[in-house]
Amino acid sequence: MKRDDNVTLKDIEEGMQIFARLEDRYGDCMLPHLERLEREHEARRQKRNASSQVKRIAALIASGDTVPPAKPSTTARGGATMAP
Repeated sequence: MKRDDNVTLKDIEEGMQIFARLEDRYGDCMLPHLERLEREHEARRQKRNASSQVKRIAALIASGDTVPPAKPSTTARGGATMAP
């Protein structure tokens, strides 16, 4: 069995496919497992995207370029938040 830090997005996607087939065959008893994998997949995808953004900013700083300021985005309530 792989440790958590060695599990790739591809591994999670394969697991999601397996649980989706099991869900189709056996019903809702597999749904919690599928939902857990979906949450884990999204969390890892977001972490990968954030890591890519940090590396991009670090490269800009290292090259002497200026880092553009984060663009404010609005929330559903109309308040401003910082865009990722």
